[in-house]
Amino acid sequence: MKKLKTKTHYIVTGAKIRFKDGAWVNYKLGVMDMTKKEFDSFKVSMIRQFKKKLYSGDAEKDIQYVYNEVEKCNELGSGNYSTYDKI
Repeated sequence: MKKLKTKTHYIVTGAKIRFKDGAWVNYKLGVMDMTKKEFDSFKVSMIRQFKKKLYSGDAEKDIQYVYNEVEKCNELGSGNYSTYDKI
């Protein structure tokens, strides 16, 4: 029997950003499937992109991400992950 390796993936579909004028703007980003490391890198790149334009300058308050966390698994040695439903 092969062992399964699970990993949490973040399915990002959008972001909500508050700019200096106080207005919130919604961005639709399509469907992006990311691991934790990729999601953290994505957040850093968003902060770099919009830092000077944010309302308070604090990205944690001014950028909200629309995402779902999904457990995915693969067989050890395989690079492909698929959705994993816990039984």
